[in-house]
Amino acid sequence: MLAVALGTGGLAIAGLQLDMLFPDVVSTTPEECRVTADIAQQLYAAFPAGAEEVLRILLLSLTSLEPLPSAPLFSCTFHIRGDAPAGRYPIACERPGASTPEGSPLDDAFRCLAGAVVVAGPPPAPTPSATPDSGDRGTTGGSASGNGCQVDPRPPTQSLLPLLPLALLLIGRRLWAARLRRRVRRPVARIN
Repeated sequence: MLAVALGTGGLAIAGLQLDMLFPDVVSTTPEECRVTADIAQQLYAAFPAGAEEVLRILLLSLTSLEPLPSAPLFSCTFHIRGDAPAGRYPIACERPGASTPEGSPLDDAFRCLAGAVVVAGPPPAPTPSATPDSGDRGTTGGSASGNGCQVDPRPPTQSLLPLLPLALLLIGRRLWAARLRRRVRRPVARIN
């Protein structure tokens, strides 16, 4: 499992987007990404058209403008191909974007850092263990039935289609703001 954390640096960030790129010996699916419990925003993940080794992440809320904390935001479970040699496999981060609670883009002030999945050598050989008592049914995880099975409490993944109007609205707002900036020239201080 690979966790993604945010360091706000004092900025109020209400939503973000990024692409996670991974090598072919590592895989994941959008359903294997989960938002951290204390985060008010919803996590939307999908493969961009024609890309199987890129996972686009969008973390935002349509109902809350609460800024994101400087903390882990979400995590994704990655699977390693059985024949993957030992080594470090980078999980790159590209196309980062963020916005304030007011909807202003923070793209120039927002960056993301890559992570990695590390594959160690082959697992150690299993150690023989004692035979369980006749009353021990091999339960794990606190299952009352004794068979070790549990129901996955995670909700099903939602489609990104309902976000299309929001995406169009944000693009329109960004174009409008760029047009307005061209009309109003502001002094800029540059330090070279």
